[in-house]
Amino acid sequence: MQKDDLMQQFEYHNWANQKVWECVETLSEAQFTAPCSYSIGSVKEQCFHVLSTDWWIVQYNLGQLPDQDDPEYLKIEQIPDQQAMGETWDQVGEQLFDFVKNLSPDQLEMDIDVPAGDGVTFKVMLGELLLTLVNHGTNHRAQILRLIHDLGGETTEMGLYFYLMESSRVLSPE
Repeated sequence: MQKDDLMQQFEYHNWANQKVWECVETLSEAQFTAPCSYSIGSVKEQCFHVLSTDWWIVQYNLGQLPDQDDPEYLKIEQIPDQQAMGETWDQVGEQLFDFVKNLSPDQLEMDIDVPAGDGVTFKVMLGELLLTLVNHGTNHRAQILRLIHDLGGETTEMGLYFYLMESSRVLSPE
């Protein structure tokens, strides 16, 4: 796995999270927390799912994952409102990006044991696990945008294509 390619994926991941968050900000607090039977639940619950998965990956791979009963374990109840969610998502995004940026090529190829629930683990290279995290975020960002649309909020494009178009040199017709 090429480190530069992985870094580009995480630049995209952070960009797309920011684009989706700008859409979340078009919602009222009531819309943000409105119960929903789709997927994981409300926009707040969906956002928390994305950011907590990013947080978990960093903590787990640094060997700093607290027990779920520990007050340091990130829980949705610790995030009282939309503003706190945005601030937490930004902080976690920075931690994740720094974590990935500081990995060596050898670390990306390292096999790690990942818990899959019910005492089951599976082996995967760290770089592969990190790619699944970007894919996971894309899936849930799309779900968040769907919920925002249904609530009457503004949505945006957040695909990799749009990131590449926005982040690269735009050629003008001659």
